[in-house]
Amino acid sequence: MTRRALTLIVVGLVSLACAAIAIADVNSAKDPSGDVKHNPAGDDSRYDIVKVSYGHTTDGKLVNKVKVKGNVFAPNSKSGSPPLLWIDVPGKVASRAGCNYSDYFVIDSEVDECGDGPKTGDAKITKLDAHTLQLVFAPAAIGSPAKYGIAFVEEGSNAKGLVFFDRAPDKGFFQHKLP
Repeated sequence: MTRRALTLIVVGLVSLACAAIAIADVNSAKDPSGDVKHNPAGDDSRYDIVKVSYGHTTDGKLVNKVKVKGNVFAPNSKSGSPPLLWIDVPGKVASRAGCNYSDYFVIDSEVDECGDGPKTGDAKITKLDAHTLQLVFAPAAIGSPAKYGIAFVEEGSNAKGLVFFDRAPDKGFFQHKLP
């Protein structure tokens, strides 16, 4: 067998291996550019969410991506925080006393119930390029539901308290069903 044929076989096998861990189901949606509210001084485009995608891999991990108009804040940035993934599981009741919501948030490489705990799982947050973050975690971190909803939010505070600079979608949640 020639060296060229061997190289082609190796390339083919690597391509098949990559396809095996590819995303099995992906949905995406655009968010209007320029719809940021309560924006910090300077109209910072890092808070302007422009695209969201969500799905799962062939091995069942949940994959969510968010793209902002400006340069996205990296995880653990000292100058600002990256967009948060807000997860709504229909029919789920919070396990923590005093928590009125059953929602989960992915922040600081973990999945938390009710936004501030308890921690329910680990998340891998990766900056893919200057504008895009990818968040990956196991379905068990949100109770392995048959379906769930997601929204990405850019949050901050002003004189009135906690505010969303931008949210995608603007209302409700993108729905995702698991196999």
